[in-house]
Amino acid sequence: APSLNYVFLGNPGTGKTTVARLFAEILCDTGLRKKKTFQEISSCSELKEKGVDEFKKQVAAAMDGVLFIDEAYTLDPVGDKFKGA
Repeated sequence: APSLNYVFLGNPGTGKTTVARLFAEILCDTGLRKKKTFQEISSCSELKEKGVDEFKKQVAAAMDGVLFIDEAYTLDPVGDKFKGA
């Protein structure tokens, strides 16, 4: 299967999440994804606190759909570690 990793860049409030949701539907409608699942992680700081096991749960929930990580750059800022990694 092809790798379908995308980054949506833009200022706050410009509709990146909305576009990602619509794009997820297109991926499903065209058969590139099996489900219309759109698993959203909106609090990377909370995810970092909960650790790797929580991240694995989120990935499992998104399987065959889309995992959307809002502000993913905050997952690994300089000098920070992801718990359990």
